[in-house]
Amino acid sequence: MSIQLTHRPQTTGPLTPAAEPTRTLNEKPNDRPLDKPQAADIRISIISDHEWRICDRRIPETNAESVLGYIEKTGEFFEVMRLTATRNLLYYADFENAIKSFSSTVAPSAVGRVS
Repeated sequence: MSIQLTHRPQTTGPLTPAAEPTRTLNEKPNDRPLDKPQAADIRISIISDHEWRICDRRIPETNAESVLGYIEKTGEFFEVMRLTATRNLLYYADFENAIKSFSSTVAPSAVGRVS
């Protein structure tokens, strides 16, 4: 069993959000993958014949933060749900562009619910 210690700077006033993310004692500031993943950083896990989980290879599989989102085949579209601050459902006509949307800016075919 491994325990990771975190270092938080002490404050003298009221608690406010930290200016930088908390990191482990052995971790350097540039070790955390805070930027958008490149295509090579994407890992695709098959959930079912029409559902896929999209993860960031730079983060261990055991860390929930590795999950970037999900893709589901719905009718003629691939529905993308990204686990970011904006929880929009994006729709792509093909699987390749749905995957690319996690590593680059790809214009969706539609945004929101498609009926």
